[in-house]
Amino acid sequence: TQSTWGPFVLVQKSQTMSFGDLKTDAGLKALNGFLSTKSYVEGYKASQADVTTFNALAGAPDSKKYAHASRWYKHIASFSDERRARMCGSCGTCPAGAKAAAKPAAAKPAAAAKAAPKPADDDDDFDPFAESTPEEEAAAKALAEKKKAEAAAKKKPAVVGKSLVLLDIKPWEAEQDLEALAVKVKSIELEGLDWKQ
Repeated sequence: TQSTWGPFVLVQKSQTMSFGDLKTDAGLKALNGFLSTKSYVEGYKASQADVTTFNALAGAPDSKKYAHASRWYKHIASFSDERRARMCGSCGTCPAGAKAAAKPAAAKPAAAAKAAPKPADDDDDFDPFAESTPEEEAAAKALAEKKKAEAAAKKKPAVVGKSLVLLDIKPWEAEQDLEALAVKVKSIELEGLDWKQ
């Protein structure tokens, strides 16, 4: 592939590795050696080359014998069949691509159903300065009354708080009668005032 960048032309060559028969030890050894320094067969993300190589394997490589190939296999296997089919690009040559080629007809009605516009919940025509209709006012009033009733139902009875007030009364002179002073102070009567001994 070629791409132009300023006066320069960048030429990229696709390097697809050929590992031989991946059902044999020699093929698995070649794949393991290649993946010892790479995460994917081609490029920096999972691609069609990874899916094709994955489908060529008979099963998961032995993790003790082929550690890098086993790590790569588990990673590619973690993708769903649909995801691997999208990586493959619906080539039709591998099992994942064949499944993807068969699915588009069934997927289109579902996509059309998802793309259907949402009815009556469009805020584009909202006018903040428009007058409200009698129906809207009645609905707002009913909602406010409902919320008020719910709040009244949740409201707990008011608890009367009590305070303890400590009066420290000191005489003016040393010879003052403190018992008489106490009688005068306790003669004060107010609502909620309770003199404790």
